[in-house]
Amino acid sequence: MVVREIGVELSLLSKLVFKLGGTFLAVILVGGIASTSQASQAARKGPKGHPDAVPGEIIIKYRPGVSERPAFINARLKELGVSEVRRLSGSLSEIGIFKTASAAGYDDVLAELNEDPEIEFAQPNYVVTTPSAEGRDVSGLPLECLLRPGIVCGHGIFLAKPRPVLKPRPSEVSPPQADPMLKEVYSVVIAHAAEAWSVSRGSDSVIVGVVDSGIDYNHEDLAFNMWRNPTPGPMNDIVGYDFLSNNGEPYDDDEMKGHGTHAAGIIGAVGGNGKGLSGVNQRVSLMALKSFSAYGYGTTESVVAAIGYAMDHGAKIVSNSFASGKKDNPVVIDTIEKARAKGVLLAFAAGNSAGDDDNDETANYPAGYRIDNIVAVASTDPEDQLASSSNYGATTVLLAAPGVNIYSTLPGSKYGWQSGTSMACPFVAGTAAQIWARHPTWSYLQVRKALHDSVDVLTQLSGKVISGGRVNVFKALQVTE
Repeated sequence: MVVREIGVELSLLSKLVFKLGGTFLAVILVGGIASTSQASQAARKGPKGHPDAVPGEIIIKYRPGVSERPAFINARLKELGVSEVRRLSGSLSEIGIFKTASAAGYDDVLAELNEDPEIEFAQPNYVVTTPSAEGRDVSGLPLECLLRPGIVCGHGIFLAKPRPVLKPRPSEVSPPQADPMLKEVYSVVIAHAAEAWSVSRGSDSVIVGVVDSGIDYNHEDLAFNMWRNPTPGPMNDIVGYDFLSNNGEPYDDDEMKGHGTHAAGIIGAVGGNGKGLSGVNQRVSLMALKSFSAYGYGTTESVVAAIGYAMDHGAKIVSNSFASGKKDNPVVIDTIEKARAKGVLLAFAAGNSAGDDDNDETANYPAGYRIDNIVAVASTDPEDQLASSSNYGATTVLLAAPGVNIYSTLPGSKYGWQSGTSMACPFVAGTAAQIWARHPTWSYLQVRKALHDSVDVLTQLSGKVISGGRVNVFKALQVTE
């Protein structure tokens, strides 16, 4: 999902011609990014009435047919005083970003758009975080810093940090050698992944998108299993894309927690290479979809763009270890439905607030949406108990997976432990990849059913998750229909 920079001046707005089909989605930046001092004050305030949204940004969707009337669109945008600066591509080419010189009228613009009969909805561009954002001291940092990866930020100075150059794919180790740290990974034992490897080690033909803080694509235990784009675009998107910096270097710069790299290792750390450990898949293609900065901050736009890129580049499963808590997010629902139409399965972390995802007051989303290409995942501990922090849901959360004290990969070819539904989610995404490797012609519904039907049913999960159980990789590969 490459972002095209347009850079249209306000005086040229009326000359814009939109060549789009179907419906039109746009992101309007009302006032753009504030100065450093202003943004510092409003970093986590957002517009009035929307404290968790990007200041001055509105996502809108026109009703069907409106995009075929460019004169009307241009007049409407000119009336609002906005200009387009960039637009996404592929399946989400109807999403554009606009800005105006003043953010003062944000609420008025939002209200006016929602009253317009030609507009289906207008919504804020919410700030979304991964659990890695917790526990960080970001006081005084402007939102523009928190949302920009690869920088040193402070006192109005943004210093770019170079990304590691992508190294050539390493050679396969043959014959296979034992992974020395595998004994630390209790999850592959309790969920019977080790037994599953006698049936299938996975396949590099199955692409798994990882929507997170990026991946250390040169990691000694991940490099061999990184996806390689057969047709890289002008931004050289060989292993994935960075949707915050708009380039093909989706490196995990989260040096403190390495959230995305940790998730990637759970899915597909290389098995049998004599290094580190093994993911659920010993062979797989990991697509790095950097939607969150080193601080763990992203936006509705960045996660939507990542899912769109994944569906356009052949991913069958997308692992999403974030939870926004926002139910009213129409553009996310619209993107999930697009993925559904393309047969893409989306795994979402249920959340770590010990809430019931069946209850609107405590639910996290997108896990709480009742859409059948979503697999929401709760977290269990080494004793197969529901983790004390894990969200659950008897009608929304499909199953549980190990998520407490999980050992996996970290940036810089390191390894370490992390906990949460952020770890359980990629375990189930990896299991789905194993099922698809064994049954490449199956639909997402067949894979979802196999996940449901193959769990180890546990009394302690009864009434907590739909299946009543915890994932069993080996049993999932025995399901035949």
